Amino acid sequence: MKRRTPHLLSPLVPLVLAAAAFAACGPRERPVHVAHPASPVEDAQAPAAVEEPSSYVLSAWGGASRGDSVPLGKSETGLLVDGVRVVTDGVRMRSASEVATTALSSVVEVPARLGGGFLFFNDTAIYHADSFDGKLKGLAYFPDAHVHAVDFGFDRALVRSNDGQRWAIRLTDGARVGLEPPGLSELAARDDGLGLVLTDTGRLLATRDAGKTYRDVTNQLRGAPGSIEARPDAIYVTSQEDAYARLEPDGRLGRVDAVPAEPVKERDPRWRQGEAPARVAMRTGVPAEEEGIAVFVANGDVFRVSLRRGEIVSVQTGKVPLDAMCEGVRTPDDALFLCTRHGQTSERFVVSGTLYGKTPQIEQSFPFVAPFSAGDDGALAFAGPCSGPQRDGVACVRTAQGSWVERAPSTDAGSPVALGYVVPRSDGGAVSLQLQTKPYSITDLATGDVRTFTDAELTTSVGRYKSMMYMGKSGGSVLREWTFQPDGSLRGWSGGRSITITPGGPVVSTTFVGDNATYGTSGPRALGMSPEGRLFQTVDRGLTWTEVAGPPSQSVGPGSKRSYGSIQCGAVGCSLGPWLRVGFAAEPPKPPLKKVEVPPPHETKPFAEGRVLVCESSGQLRGKSAAQNDRSPGLGATYLPNGVDETHYPRGSIHPVNGGDGGDEGEPGKRAMSFVAPNLTPSTYRSTFHYILPFDPQATVRTGTLVASEVAQSIHGGPLTLDDLLSDATFSRAVPITPQDPAAPGGLLFATDRLLVAFRGGAARVGVLPEEAILSAVSAVDLPGDELGVLVSNGSQSVVFRLQKGGALTQVLEWKGSPDSERYPSNPDALAVGPRGELGVVRLASGNEPASAGDPARLLLAKGKELRLAAWSTLVMADDPACKADPSGYRATVQVTGEWLKPENAQDKPEGAAPLFARVRWSEARVCLEGVEQKAKGFDAEPGRKLERWTVMKVLPKLEAGRVVVGTGFEYRLPARCTLKN
Repeated sequence: MKRRTPHLLSPLVPLVLAAAAFAACGPRERPVHVAHPASPVEDAQAPAAVEEPSSYVLSAWGGASRGDSVPLGKSETGLLVDGVRVVTDGVRMRSASEVATTALSSVVEVPARLGGGFLFFNDTAIYHADSFDGKLKGLAYFPDAHVHAVDFGFDRALVRSNDGQRWAIRLTDGARVGLEPPGLSELAARDDGLGLVLTDTGRLLATRDAGKTYRDVTNQLRGAPGSIEARPDAIYVTSQEDAYARLEPDGRLGRVDAVPAEPVKERDPRWRQGEAPARVAMRTGVPAEEEGIAVFVANGDVFRVSLRRGEIVSVQTGKVPLDAMCEGVRTPDDALFLCTRHGQTSERFVVSGTLYGKTPQIEQSFPFVAPFSAGDDGALAFAGPCSGPQRDGVACVRTAQGSWVERAPSTDAGSPVALGYVVPRSDGGAVSLQLQTKPYSITDLATGDVRTFTDAELTTSVGRYKSMMYMGKSGGSVLREWTFQPDGSLRGWSGGRSITITPGGPVVSTTFVGDNATYGTSGPRALGMSPEGRLFQTVDRGLTWTEVAGPPSQSVGPGSKRSYGSIQCGAVGCSLGPWLRVGFAAEPPKPPLKKVEVPPPHETKPFAEGRVLVCESSGQLRGKSAAQNDRSPGLGATYLPNGVDETHYPRGSIHPVNGGDGGDEGEPGKRAMSFVAPNLTPSTYRSTFHYILPFDPQATVRTGTLVASEVAQSIHGGPLTLDDLLSDATFSRAVPITPQDPAAPGGLLFATDRLLVAFRGGAARVGVLPEEAILSAVSAVDLPGDELGVLVSNGSQSVVFRLQKGGALTQVLEWKGSPDSERYPSNPDALAVGPRGELGVVRLASGNEPASAGDPARLLLAKGKELRLAAWSTLVMADDPACKADPSGYRATVQVTGEWLKPENAQDKPEGAAPLFARVRWSEARVCLEGVEQKAKGFDAEPGRKLERWTVMKVLPKLEAGRVVVGTGFEYRLPARCTLKN
């Protein structure tokens, strides 16, 4: 077959002689014409909000997520969009000019009993406004928080952070008030004085007198409490076992079958998909006969939907196979839907007759899946034959009259032409674009004529973008990248450019103004957003671009615009994040509102400040280090045996929710280690532990040994074997053991998932946790009779065991908090022992600040009994006369972060979030300090090696303190004198 190259695009299409204006050969890049509106002038008297019809509607309209929207009455809804407060009725909307310095993320309506209005908040700050878009007033600021919820009580609001911190504030002035009752973690209240409180230990308390008194109703609920919720009719509680109850007027719980569903906007029963109809229409629909109405196919039905209101206008049911996925193409007199079905056999088909009162019908079907492509004038092609199985080099093209014709040119050798991107013409003609592989070409599928391109012609205009162009044969959505123009030229989208291939002339590209823009295209229409958030649109495939208005949430300026991650456009508009832009009207940018950044209020102060510890050096530095040789250093100035597996452990309590001990990686925080001889079986297991006991100013390195026989003795029946415990025995850390005698050195507890190993005086005590526990060892105390008390927890469940001399475990205490373990306090609990060996647990304040009367530490005892412990401000040395005269109180080793005990000297200041360890005897009257360990700022002993430094003090039997630097291969000690500053 003879090949002709001149004027390949001219057959059957009238040509315009504009091509003669271009110089012959070579690529050209034409500057784009951009219509810029006059620069807006910011009015010093700009209104607080703007209310007007807009091209934009919220895709979340009618279904916004809880927490960022509230109903306002009069068919209006208030929403937080990109941190901006927007009020809309679905058509008209206004946005507030005031914004927070850090974008607002959540809103809750304030009950009338607390003054009404709305609370807005982000991670750290809380604001109030009388109306949704009214003036913002800063209430409270928590710089280290991650606020995620606000509950309303009778005279205060409870602010909850997702790391366990909680604060109660007054809404009149944001002042902080006490957590009442102590341990309050969630609350719900009503105007009639009824209320429920959930504590952080899982107790459920009810009130009938607006919080003046509370009654424990935990046992009236089947199972441990899980969550509470106030509804207009009552307050409901759900247990962790999915039992439900309602707080009755008499203050008791009455069982119900379920918590009633919250009232929601009634859903159109004709719509069965989760995605909103307007968003589906925006992606797959086309304009219907009436303005503002889109027609699309979903679930086998033909829908018409109002794009502005998101409401379904009409439905034609059962017109399309139920499992078909369809996308629309508009023609002058119809809307065609190009559909795909996947199953045992896949097929594609075309539905016509969806406009102007016609009856929808399947016009053409194909027994396999191949790409559809559409032109701007409704021309349509299928990359395969009109009937029968798939054949190479054949395309099926739809004519303007609705008939389908095959186009199948062949090469001179008679073989089929390989199809690239098929571009249809409305007269039934088509070309195949092959611009991804060489030789670059355009083949007329009616005549077989071919035009080829050189690298020079395509390098600038198309070549650098060809990897972003579709040239394959896989199925998918309708291809609209290329189309014929009335002058016979081909125009297409490629990598943010509009490419024009003129008949017989050059290839010309048009570039959008601005680099790194985000685009959405649909046929001749496109919307592009610059990184600064400016929007430009074109309706002529990129020949001209016009700047248009952005979403209403971007109306607060200057500098408030943002670039969305992606833009998706269809025949009826585009979606930008939460917004739908209806149509392609050239709505000009609006003068921005005068943005008023409302800074956060003053930082909410803690109830109590930490005490000050003053330490002064009182002697000479003493120490030694191991000489450099081929052996591995051990803890202190020692060496490890050759050929052993060594492990270093941080010393301290693990936080049952967050983990970690606040120590740094590497050397700091590692004050215990073990080594195990290699190639041993579980029955011959032997592990040696080197460690420094807590509160030892001399930092003496001690040794303990664990052997298989000691582990075997702890197994008391059941399927558990020695191999089960030791084949993968991974110890995590060394937990301090509080001794019975305040003058004694105490011990350390090493733990795996199941195994507990306590070293006191070099002897090992072994216990095995129940298999179902899945709890971490948190704290331990010595008990009379050579027994040990151990606290294990996962945050929501806590259990205290008594480890007996023979290795048996007996459960002493247990409580279950909320399954939301984020409500566990910031600092871990501490097991405590009373003057007669009785056990309790010290639960510290919810945050990192010292315990106070407003947020007290509590002593948790058996049968749900709790005692408020004295404020940290009462702290005195254990040798103080007041402590000696009062033997009451429980002894514990508490581990806290924050400034509970602040060193006065710079060299003793803690490093980062390093914890403070304090051994105390704590009662309702005072806190008696028996010992202190605080990691100070480390120092570089050599390049790349930072050494830890600790301030250590014990008070009994006599006051002794020092600064200690001990690690692998070295040990240094400096005596000191320490006192509490009043």
